[in-house]
Amino acid sequence: MLGLSLHAWENVMLIALWVAALGAVFVGISTYAVVRLQKIEAADAREGLDKYKLEAGEQIAKADADAAASLALAKQAESSLAGANSRAEEARAVSAEANKRAAEANKTAEGERLARVKIEEKLAPRSISMPQIVSLSWRLKPYAGTPVDILQIGESPEITHFRTLLAMPLHAAGLPAVISTAVGSGSFIGLSVAVLTDATDSEKLAATGLLAALNAEGIIALDGGTVKREDWPGFIMAPKGETSNKAPIRIYIGSKP
Repeated sequence: MLGLSLHAWENVMLIALWVAALGAVFVGISTYAVVRLQKIEAADAREGLDKYKLEAGEQIAKADADAAASLALAKQAESSLAGANSRAEEARAVSAEANKRAAEANKTAEGERLARVKIEEKLAPRSISMPQIVSLSWRLKPYAGTPVDILQIGESPEITHFRTLLAMPLHAAGLPAVISTAVGSGSFIGLSVAVLTDATDSEKLAATGLLAALNAEGIIALDGGTVKREDWPGFIMAPKGETSNKAPIRIYIGSKP
């Protein structure tokens, strides 16, 4: 058949069987190789997965540990902050108490100072400053020529000093002033200005102006009203050559109020 003998076809068949057998061997080898490689890859995959799980577990555990440490630090910070707030509150309370005590001490000191000032003012002698003397003399210029009797009641140095100062602006303004000291006439407190009942209108105006000028300069003087000429001490001391109880205006000077 096809020009080949039976023996030739038998040889062809044998060759084909050998080729088929060889192909089957190759198929078996390749199948084994594929299966083997797949198993190796699967084992590698499992090993990689296990390694990933292990590393992931370690990272998760580290993250948990870091989170726990952060939480502990946060709680510690919160506790420290609470302690700091408590100490700050205590410090504010101490400061407030200190300020309160300081205010009370200042108040007490101020009260003591004012009391001391009042005592010093009470004990200090009365005085008339030079600016007051100048201003008084200027205020009294319109009444120049009006005589004035200055009667000191009491013999303390303080009264005498004040009386001398008071006479200065009167003389400077041209108001003749006679200074007398009552002897054994009791006591008198303060300063007052009086006018005789028989004084003229201009003399009464001068008495009013004198009273106003003294008070305007801060020298407290009371209105002594009108007096009679006979309302005069029985025994007085006056400068030699001067006659008292002749002026229409009288200034009475006693001890310091």
